Amino acid sequence: MTEAVQLESGRPSRTEILAAALITALIVAVAAIAFSHARRALPEVRPFLPMFLTVVVLCEGLTGYLLFQRARLVQTPFYGALAGAYFFAAFLAAAQLPTFPGVFSADGLLGAGPQSAVWLWTFWHSGYPLLLLLAALSRHCHERGSSSPLLTQVLRTLPWVGPMSAAAVVPLCIWGTDFLPPLIQGGAYIDLVRILGVPVIGSNVVALAGHLALTRLRRSVDVWVAVALAVGLADSILTLHGGARYTLGWYAARLLSVVSSAVVLSMLIADITRLYRALMAANQRLERQSLLDGLTQVGNRQAFDRRWAAESKRARRTGQPLSVLMIDIDHFKQVNDTYGHGRGDACLVEVASILSRVAGKRPTDLVARYGGEEFVVLLADTERSRAKLIAEQVRRAVEQAALPAPSVRGVVTVSIGVAAYAPSAGHAPVADATSEALMQADMALYDAKRAGRNAVMVR
Repeated sequence: MTEAVQLESGRPSRTEILAAALITALIVAVAAIAFSHARRALPEVRPFLPMFLTVVVLCEGLTGYLLFQRARLVQTPFYGALAGAYFFAAFLAAAQLPTFPGVFSADGLLGAGPQSAVWLWTFWHSGYPLLLLLAALSRHCHERGSSSPLLTQVLRTLPWVGPMSAAAVVPLCIWGTDFLPPLIQGGAYIDLVRILGVPVIGSNVVALAGHLALTRLRRSVDVWVAVALAVGLADSILTLHGGARYTLGWYAARLLSVVSSAVVLSMLIADITRLYRALMAANQRLERQSLLDGLTQVGNRQAFDRRWAAESKRARRTGQPLSVLMIDIDHFKQVNDTYGHGRGDACLVEVASILSRVAGKRPTDLVARYGGEEFVVLLADTERSRAKLIAEQVRRAVEQAALPAPSVRGVVTVSIGVAAYAPSAGHAPVADATSEALMQADMALYDAKRAGRNAVMVR
């Protein structure tokens, strides 16, 4: 039996689409309310920024890691490029923490200047959405199936675009702000809005529109990346409209950044949970299948050995009897030689069905194919006399089924050996007693064959 667990996220369910729509609508509503009061000055809460950036770095970094691992598994450039975008955001958010004025020092650590943190924010909120758009474009190109060696090589480099961009941007923002225009004066964003307001908002709008056009939300991940882009757009609008740090718009935008960084991570965690459940279900099906005989769909030798060991221990512990029937189809080779293996297989299936119907009625009983044309029946809490009656019922049922056979009787018959394991009767330890009972049943089976077949013998 082969099981396939789908790693690639599939089409979004109606529940997912509804949840994404509700979250987006809620974010838009909150952003609209905050927008009308965005410039209201609020107290500076010093622990807020470190807490906010720590959460964002963890969410963005973990999302990038999970996407990178998925890219390695499914071998598509989309997830690699997506991972690169999240690593880019994580690196820039991490760099903003020590460089933000007033967190660890008045001007920030690492030799940062008063413009470092705002430039990091600018590159973060304009570069991250464009990198997400690049990921969508990479899948669009990949799915078109172009065999261009140049395109293939370009797609392979996409996972590194985000980290390499971060490696260039972070030093520039920390130590190269003398080469960049000032964006903030006294905590106010007047120059940021005037110089880069349109490019920042524009990059978010272009990324969101491009993502929707390229992906058409065909997969779950597309839906949640779209939500992240929509929230990121609201974040940028509120920050710029707030006009300064520690305004209501600034605080609201920071909270939206947390939401933006968490939505795809939440989707990935839900996807991992789905995969884990699917894997567990597949393993359970495989385990059940591994204990079944492929032809007759009764237990196989492994299933019998496992159950016999467990029931033997239980019988010894409780003092209850345990019986076993060894069953062999008489002259089965002649059935195969005369009618062909197809008819022989059908004979095995029919005999197994009769055994299950007659001798495997209780959940504690087990019918198994022991090998070839031999079957075995485990009867828990069954004494020798009761086991003999069941064996006789099986023998008659097979004979009355009138399966054709090239024998004197003209129908398929079985020979059955019966033995019982009775711990209270002074048997040897479990392992020896188990082997002894099986040997006794096997010897009783050969007694039945020597008696002319189509017989039941007890030991």
